[in-house]
Amino acid sequence: MKVLIAVDESNFASDVIDSVISRSWPSESEFFLLTVVEMGTGWFSSSEYPSLESIDSTVAAGQSRLLDHVSALKRKLHNHRVYGELLKGGAADLIVRHARDLTADLVILGCHGNNRHSHTLVGGVAEAVVHRAPCSVEVIKPRVRITPLEQRVKEGASVGQ
Repeated sequence: MKVLIAVDESNFASDVIDSVISRSWPSESEFFLLTVVEMGTGWFSSSEYPSLESIDSTVAAGQSRLLDHVSALKRKLHNHRVYGELLKGGAADLIVRHARDLTADLVILGCHGNNRHSHTLVGGVAEAVVHRAPCSVEVIKPRVRITPLEQRVKEGASVGQ
């Protein structure tokens, strides 16, 4: 089984990795971890276009996080092959193309679903991948994290305690 795991630079990427690590996988499973650094598309004025230094910094940060995630997968899924790759461009297009090129059996990715203007339930990239991928797609939603105050209220304590 070929599993493409697409993660971004957000803290939520760790939830996606944890979800993959927590399962049992067939012995022949291979994991292809993909990080896409979006370089922006469309027209920019000269004042809007990102500097080479900021692009290099973004790519270096993406590469560093990718290596961390690959290391975590290799530690926990030591009986499986794990690969990592960083690509630059539009995330949805590159994820779908990579899934097709790999002949992936499954794509796993997270969704933020926090765009106020559209795609509030699934997220723009996740939605595009679900509709266009050549294989099954699993979308991992963010874990609900509650504050200590919310936990105390949930357990029945009054707020003033």
